[in-house]
Amino acid sequence: MVSDPNLAKLHKAGAVVELSQPVLHSQFGSIHYLVQEMYIYHFERAEKAFQNLERYQKEILALPIKSNNVRMIADYELLRKMYMMGFDMVTHIYLGFDHFLMSVLMHVYSGNSQRMKIWNKREMLGRASHVIGSIYAKKELLKTCEYTGLVEIEQKRHAFNHPNARRICNANKGEWDEVPLAWIISGKYRDPYIKTMALFEKLCTFWEKEEKKYNRPGKLISVQRGMKSLHQIKKNISIENTKKYRFDE
Repeated sequence: MVSDPNLAKLHKAGAVVELSQPVLHSQFGSIHYLVQEMYIYHFERAEKAFQNLERYQKEILALPIKSNNVRMIADYELLRKMYMMGFDMVTHIYLGFDHFLMSVLMHVYSGNSQRMKIWNKREMLGRASHVIGSIYAKKELLKTCEYTGLVEIEQKRHAFNHPNARRICNANKGEWDEVPLAWIISGKYRDPYIKTMALFEKLCTFWEKEEKKYNRPGKLISVQRGMKSLHQIKKNISIENTKKYRFDE
């Protein structure tokens, strides 16, 4: 990128600045996109997965009870769907909280690179404890059942992402729910999901009021105007000439 005076535009003091992320496409050339809040997308996916799991619970209930008083799930397609939706629900809740917490931390510690360096290295629950207990000054929330639900989600996310023998098949007394799919099939996902989403609603509501404290004017330094890419750009093509793909979720 180079500065081209012919492209420079003047802006009045106090103008809104939008952050953009640069991309260099190997075929298309230079691309920029507006930086946005990603946690919304993750919570949407988590909710969709949760609704699918609730539907699968009805399919489990419809299974015949055998002579030994046990239901048997032998449908591999149903097991696949429950596993993938369970993974989606847990992972997207975890990532949704992580993105939201990072958004708060970046807002509060804007301009403090040393503090951000610390929080960039922390795990989600460490960030949650700091945001809730120190930034929000709501330490009582850390002792609620809603926060306990988030801790359980974090544990199951770890179990999904770090498989071992105990998390693939475990019939030991009191340990069967260490297997993520067993935990999903049992319906034990429902309570922590509801609790964590209630916690998220509280954190969002509080942040809507608290965020204003940290809104402050900023000063841009070393600004170059009229930036222009020197990379080759592939010309536009009609979208009708491109292949269309359909992905079933």
